[in-house]
Amino acid sequence: MAAAAPPEHVSRGSDGALRRNSDQAKWTDTSVCFGHPEYPAHAETGPLLRAMDAAGIDQAWVFGYRAVATHDFAAANASVRTLVAQHPDRLVPIGLVNPFHAFPAVENLLDEGFKSIKILTGWGNWLTIGNVRRVVVPITQALQRRSLHVSIALEGNIPVTGGSTFLPLIVREACPDACIVLDHCWLPSAWEDYLALAEDDRNLWFTLHSLPQALLTRVVRELGLARIVLGSWLPETDPDLVYAQLQRAAGIGDGLASVLRDNAARVLQGLPPRHATPTDKDTT
Repeated sequence: MAAAAPPEHVSRGSDGALRRNSDQAKWTDTSVCFGHPEYPAHAETGPLLRAMDAAGIDQAWVFGYRAVATHDFAAANASVRTLVAQHPDRLVPIGLVNPFHAFPAVENLLDEGFKSIKILTGWGNWLTIGNVRRVVVPITQALQRRSLHVSIALEGNIPVTGGSTFLPLIVREACPDACIVLDHCWLPSAWEDYLALAEDDRNLWFTLHSLPQALLTRVVRELGLARIVLGSWLPETDPDLVYAQLQRAAGIGDGLASVLRDNAARVLQGLPPRHATPTDKDTT
């Protein structure tokens, strides 16, 4: 006689729908697009939360991607504000701004509870050394004053030559103690430059995504898990895919989820990565 199946527990998700519980590890996704014009189904709250539940995402950092297409940053941020107010336990608001009209927008967003500003450097043709000093540095300084991180997306929506690695160098020179997170580092051929940048600046955080498995394994080995957060850019990419790839590269099984949660929590506090010490204690 076959053994009876164990009882299946069911709980109610953040969107009110019933879902099955499982042993799936819960992790933090630090880059989730809300209001993506090419994926209208995920522009609604319910489908977004169901996708998070299905992928084991306990907390997502959301930004109003619609502004990439419309340049209506105020409306995109307002939609994120409304979304997060409904589910503050699951969602963290990340603001987008027009870099040339960043103030007082940045201060207003931070006053409203936004936890960072994501700077999209690769959308448009505005990136010069002068503009980095003129617009990116003041945004970083405003975040640093509040012990918050700056998120810099190094590549555009169609990466061709990789990100501008001089940008974080200039920002670090002006803001030596800032918490800087590099995102949208997707182009495999650019990772030689990114790893060189990581060697020069040991306090940089890196948001990983899907890469060829051998390259991703090398990246994890050279960066170390203590400097990594994971961003799927849902719905552009399947979160299960990026998590499974990083899990294979890390080689620590379900322990990866707690590492990602802990690292994300440090970033939200504006802290640098933990560095190994002789006593293996955090000295920050």
